[in-house]
Amino acid sequence: MNYYREITLIDQTEVSIYFLWSKVFTQLHLCFVAHKDEKNTIPYGISFPVKENIFQLGNKLRILAHTEQELCDLNLEKYFELLEDYIHIKKTRHIPDDVTYVTFERFIPQKSLEERVIHQAMRRNISIDESQAHFHGYKSEKINMPYIMLKSLSSHSKFRLFIKMKKNTNILHGRFGTYGLSRNIAVPAWSE
Repeated sequence: MNYYREITLIDQTEVSIYFLWSKVFTQLHLCFVAHKDEKNTIPYGISFPVKENIFQLGNKLRILAHTEQELCDLNLEKYFELLEDYIHIKKTRHIPDDVTYVTFERFIPQKSLEERVIHQAMRRNISIDESQAHFHGYKSEKINMPYIMLKSLSSHSKFRLFIKMKKNTNILHGRFGTYGLSRNIAVPAWSE
C-alpha cells in the first residue's frame, strides 16, 4: 500500500460521532461492494490512526490502495455526497515512511448465553431447561474493542461491526473483504 485518502468526521453538536460512523461505514461498504471481484474481495484496505500501539475509534479513517488511480476509481465523493456537511475527505496522499504495520480485522463475538442455549436446544433436540443445565456456570465474554453499529442492507437487522487491531510485521499482499478489513494483510498505521 502506497497511497491513501483520509476521511475526517466533523464534530457536530446535533449528531453523535457514533451515528456518523454508522453512516460513513455504510457508504464505504456500498462503495467497496461496487468494486468487488468474483470472490467478494477488493484491493482497498482501511486503517485508523494508531498512537503507541493503541487503537481507538476516533474521528479519522484512511482508505489505502497501491496506486493513486485505484483511489481515483473509487469515486469517494459520489458515495459521500449526502454526508458532505459531516465529513471532510482529503486528496490522495503518499503514505508516510515512518509507519507501523498492523492488521485491522473483523471480530465476531460468541453468541450470548440465551442464543447459545436456544441454539443447542434446537441442535440437540432437547428442551430449553436441559440446554440451560448444560451451560450452568457459563460466563459471557466481555468485549472491550471498538465497534460500529451497522444495519444489514439485505436482512435489515442491526449488528455491531467489532474491529480488532493486531500488531503485524509480516507485510503480506492480498485483497480485503468488503469492509476493507483483513485477518492476514498488514496495513500501514500512524498517529496523525
